[in-house]
Amino acid sequence: MTIDLESNSSTLKSAFVAELYGAVISSEAAWEAVKTHVSAQEHERAADALVAVEKAKAQALRPLLTARGIEIDEQAARDRGRGWGALYPQVENWRQFWTGWIPSTEPWLRGMEFLQSISDEDDRTGVSSLIRYEECLLDFARLESTGADGGTALLESVISE
Repeated sequence: MTIDLESNSSTLKSAFVAELYGAVISSEAAWEAVKTHVSAQEHERAADALVAVEKAKAQALRPLLTARGIEIDEQAARDRGRGWGALYPQVENWRQFWTGWIPSTEPWLRGMEFLQSISDEDDRTGVSSLIRYEECLLDFARLESTGADGGTALLESVISE
């Protein structure tokens, strides 16, 4: 499958980025770098960004969930205020849900579980980290897809920060 990173398809972008996350976070150094990337000064901005990030997750996942007959409980999302579990309370087993969707399931699942763990653990800190990391991964993917040198170096520079 060819994925156009410049397209308006948030679903394809999210799938591709999550697969990259899965490959990258298998390294313990990458895991720690992402978890500790955000400084105290960024917390307020990260809290504001949380709303936009959750909306983007919902937009990307809505058609996939709907196709599987899973209703989105919008009221529960508003009541609980955050997290994938709030948006999709009927999806009790993420591993089972994602297994049927993408061929390279294991690395992709590790990426998804990592995203969820950051969101559940500390939204204020995690969201800003993920925004920065996702930008890096998309830049990395663009460089790699054009055959240009530097994609790996770019990713490694963020991991080592």
